[in-house]
Amino acid sequence: MLGSLRFRTAAVYVLLIVAAFALLGLYVLDKIEGDFRETIEKDLASQAQMVKSLVTPMIAEGEPADAFNQFAKELGAHNDTRVTIIAPDGTVLGDSEADPTTMDNHLGRPEVQEAVRSGQGESSRQSSTLGSDFTYVASRITEGDAIVGIVRGARPSAAVDSAISDITRSILIAVGATAGAAALLSLAVGSTIMRPLGRL
Repeated sequence: MLGSLRFRTAAVYVLLIVAAFALLGLYVLDKIEGDFRETIEKDLASQAQMVKSLVTPMIAEGEPADAFNQFAKELGAHNDTRVTIIAPDGTVLGDSEADPTTMDNHLGRPEVQEAVRSGQGESSRQSSTLGSDFTYVASRITEGDAIVGIVRGARPSAAVDSAISDITRSILIAVGATAGAAALLSLAVGSTIMRPLGRL
């Protein structure tokens, strides 16, 4: 009977500890994933602003479409962000990873629509041009009250998901190891508590 009582007491400790660490792990994973995706979007927004500051003078000077495409290709060659430069009517002037002449009109893209309305837009979806998932951030370029262009930065969602998976794996290992150690400690504590009862 004493052995059964000792086992049940230890089992309760272990279950409580595992449940507590599982809830903690889920909370931490959700928080980190949200913060990581927010960081990616902020980084893309920052890069879009940088591109916008460089493209604005080109628009003011009336540069041809080829100049915008060459500029986008040069930018894309030096970082992992896809850069797209779009005219106010949705025509793609330049893209770092595709030929603008083969690309659909981008005015209906959700991130572009939001940028036209509010100045900046974000979305995560599959690229109609490349056929893979991307996280997008677009920013409009204005001259007075007129929209004269839109720039967009994008990063493959697979890279974001891979980074989140690595973080998730590390957290799960840490939580699992900590929960295991705590469970073993609870067994030891449970045995210590039950020992006086055994003597009685």
